[in-house]
Amino acid sequence: MSQYYSHAVSGEKQASDGASAESKIHALVERVLAGQRDVFEDIVFLYRDQVYATTWQLTRNADDSMDVAQEVFIRAYRSLSSFKGKSRFSTWLHRIILNTCVDYIRREKRHRANRIDFNDPRDKDHDQATSAMESESAIDPNQREMIYQSQIQKQVLEALTHLSGRQRDVFVLRYYQDLELKEIAEALRCSEGAIKRHLHRCHCRLKELLRDLKP
Repeated sequence: MSQYYSHAVSGEKQASDGASAESKIHALVERVLAGQRDVFEDIVFLYRDQVYATTWQLTRNADDSMDVAQEVFIRAYRSLSSFKGKSRFSTWLHRIILNTCVDYIRREKRHRANRIDFNDPRDKDHDQATSAMESESAIDPNQREMIYQSQIQKQVLEALTHLSGRQRDVFVLRYYQDLELKEIAEALRCSEGAIKRHLHRCHCRLKELLRDLKP
């Protein structure tokens, strides 16, 4: 009984802490919108680790993730008036993170398709990485695995651009932010059944888009 009571108190405290955090961020947003622009730095401080962690998971590149994270906060500042408090601020911010990452991968895809500069160091790096992957003895196994994982991540992110907005939201919240189905349902204000259906469609669509990906 005491153990049950302890868990209940712990759950209530977490809920209270979450509500308190949301109240705090809502107050900060209102202050920014009221003209106290420097207060936005407090919002950046609160969410910078989360934003960077997510952009890194989606890009798997330190420099790119920093650039994308900076763009995320610029977009968040410009569209702050669209935050109505109907969902958690982190969920609202997540959509900006995902859309920014999607735009990033689309730009990268266009640039690589249009670029015919064989002296471009990025092309050299890509060619060397590809050659390294083809040669079992070219580099040590750890480095080869890092290159392979980076290539997979880019293919997965590109595939995500073909999903609907809601499907991308569900997929990233589940697999990149490790939220449970109940948490995702609460964040997106829909039923767990709807979340399960979106995930199933995501799996089917991604399986089709990534069917040529080597295991």
